[in-house]
Amino acid sequence: MTRDSGADPLPFAPLALKGDPDPPPSARRRVRVMIRYRAGEALAVRERARVCGLPLARYVREVSLGTIPRERRHRAVDELIRQLARIGNNLNQLAYEAHARDLFPGAARVDAALEELRTAIQQVGSDTDGASGR
Repeated sequence: MTRDSGADPLPFAPLALKGDPDPPPSARRRVRVMIRYRAGEALAVRERARVCGLPLARYVREVSLGTIPRERRHRAVDELIRQLARIGNNLNQLAYEAHARDLFPGAARVDAALEELRTAIQQVGSDTDGASGR
């Protein structure tokens, strides 16, 4: 079976969604599709687009092509994730030191790192509870 070299790639291929930031004029979207919604449906679609951090047209296009957009994380959650990563790195360094020297590092250092971790985890829990009620 031969492949027709003039055939366009499938429009729902991953590259069609990601796209080139500056596609050539021949590849730009030119076809307009009108969709009619009831008022409640339109509000629901707009809200889902807002939660995902996408313009309405992009949200509808991606969903109609089979992509399931993810909910955008809150900035506070991003900062907490960075804090947890830093704390995890500190704990990893303590574990490395313990194994390398066959010693356990000072209890004060471990207690401080664990307390910092507990505080960050509690903060993540309280921030995500508040962010999910948007």
